[in-house]
Amino acid sequence: MVKWLEDNKPYDAIVCWLIGTHGFRRFNEAISEKNLVTPGDYRFAVQNRVYEKADELLRRDGVLQIVDRCETPNKDEIRDSFLESHRDQASVTSLLVTSLEYLEYDTNIENGAKMNVSTGNQITITDKIPNMSFISVISVKP
Repeated sequence: MVKWLEDNKPYDAIVCWLIGTHGFRRFNEAISEKNLVTPGDYRFAVQNRVYEKADELLRRDGVLQIVDRCETPNKDEIRDSFLESHRDQASVTSLLVTSLEYLEYDTNIENGAKMNVSTGNQITITDKIPNMSFISVISVKP
């Protein structure tokens, strides 16, 4: 798939939505060789690769959108942590992180699928489940 993408570039936009994996995925040989112990490690590894490939594949002014489930970034500390984390991921590319938007959703669904928590690089998980949101981080290739 990567070769096909490379052969047909450039692109106006690339999206990476809701990357995650089950905690037992670390026992998969392909994953364990990369020392990806937690679902968060896996998410960062995939997103880092997406940032790098987006830098190669996007046209000038092309957009990368990454969407995660996470604690609602309704406080500056939380929002800044997510933006800092994405800026760090983008730092090995020419992409510029330009915005973060979010949409809250209800985690108290009796018969629905339970959602896991993703955090920025400086947030501590407490015993209390935080309000959850889908966050969208936009980066642009200059």
